[in-house]
Amino acid sequence: MELVLENMNKKYKECYAVKNVNVTLRPGIHALLGANGSGKTTLMRLICGLLKGQGSVHFDDIDMNSEYETFASHLGYMPQHFGYYPHYTVKEFLEYMAIVKNLNSDYSQKRIQLLSEKLGLSDKLNQKMKTLSGGMLRRVGIIQSLLNEPDILILDEPTAGLDPKERIIFRNLIASLSTSTIVLLSTHIVSDIESIADDILIMKEGEIIMHGAYDELLKIIDGKVWEVNVPHQDAALFMSKYRVVRSHHVANQVNMRIVSDHQPHPDALSVSPDLDDLYLYYFAEEMPYETSHKK
Repeated sequence: MELVLENMNKKYKECYAVKNVNVTLRPGIHALLGANGSGKTTLMRLICGLLKGQGSVHFDDIDMNSEYETFASHLGYMPQHFGYYPHYTVKEFLEYMAIVKNLNSDYSQKRIQLLSEKLGLSDKLNQKMKTLSGGMLRRVGIIQSLLNEPDILILDEPTAGLDPKERIIFRNLIASLSTSTIVLLSTHIVSDIESIADDILIMKEGEIIMHGAYDELLKIIDGKVWEVNVPHQDAALFMSKYRVVRSHHVANQVNMRIVSDHQPHPDALSVSPDLDDLYLYYFAEEMPYETSHKK
């Protein structure tokens, strides 16, 4: 089972939103990581056939362009912002989505009940959609994407608005699908994917600049992550000069974790990199000051 993207391009006027993407995905969890505006959502919409672009998408021997209905029957998609009828109850909305997906009524009722239980929404099925919190709406969005037991699951920022407990539930659910489903999950929250992703695609300015397993990608910045304690009066200088992943106060000093090609201070010690470090290494210039220098 393979999802093959070949020569995917999408251009708006003179600017590429997606540029020359060639990727083959097999069952497992594939994390699409990138800053806001890097092209993640555009690529996902191209894969789902919701945008027209150049290139081809195949699921095994099914060509999306010429056999879209067949292709779509294998697809589950949760957009970052999905539309819904505010006066529908959760159950009515999910039943409506099951009809749109051309699912048998008895089958869809069982799926709605099963998924609602897994995501803790059983007691909300008769509640109006307009009364749900942002986190609850995300859970409904996840359920509708799974109604048809898709072979391809496309999730755009699925954990946005979820609290820590909800994110754990979501990660466990997605992990349980990974042996039989091709999951493409986009996010800019690196902690959501560290423990479950089989591989990571890093997207920047419309291009996939790296694609590989977690450990392989971290080797790229091995020897480029440092920790050092600096006096309080020097902290601002380090913040302005280096890519600081995180910092916290220790006694009368500030402990800093820094991503740098060179040792930032004679006392700085090299430490093992993680995905936060990799992300900052490539996206520091696209992040606001308070995010890239988090406490």
